[in-house]
Amino acid sequence: MQYDYYTTLVNENDAGFTLTTQKNRLAKIDYNYAERETSLPVPINDGRFTSNPAAGLRFHRPILTALATSLSTMALSSVVREYVLNVGTFTDLATATPTLRREVIMNGVHAGLCHSTTNYVLNSITEKVGSYTLPATTFTYAAYHHYIISGIKCFRFRYLTAVANGYGGSTTFTYGTDNRAFGYYYYHAATDNTHYPDIGFSYFVTEKLGNDGSNLW
Repeated sequence: MQYDYYTTLVNENDAGFTLTTQKNRLAKIDYNYAERETSLPVPINDGRFTSNPAAGLRFHRPILTALATSLSTMALSSVVREYVLNVGTFTDLATATPTLRREVIMNGVHAGLCHSTTNYVLNSITEKVGSYTLPATTFTYAAYHHYIISGIKCFRFRYLTAVANGYGGSTTFTYGTDNRAFGYYYYHAATDNTHYPDIGFSYFVTEKLGNDGSNLW
């Protein structure tokens, strides 16, 4: 198998310094080459195959689509199955939620606002076979916080609460928490200094219900 990646450079500014991070995301996987590696063990710096692969996967951006093909040309006309992944972003902004705009004082320090949190989630997977599109499998989430300071709920992240298969069947999840947090949290705006708690609330599944479209189990 051979792998290729999308490569992007992301610049982040912090305290007057610019940090450049290289991010790699999978672009394609090719396999079933006419060439074969015959020497064992396989050399660490062995070169890439140059012939056309007989099969492979393609991951397309910005909508992540994996294309599986049985032809060596890898053209779109050769696609035998396609999975369309609908992805989304949830961002809880400190300035967007009324309960997060209140300012608090802790340990004599002006605490300011809870920092925003961002979650990347998978909303649905749709399978396409030839000209046919099958019902999508969908995913539902709920936001749970991991720390509370003076009534302000901080560090909210999404947890999977339901999966529906598109044919009437589904699985749902209910969560519980230990309500355990240790340490303190504050943001000092003047110095741009943030201190985070040592431990936040943990969540765990307390109930899982399956529904085949007619019966719960």
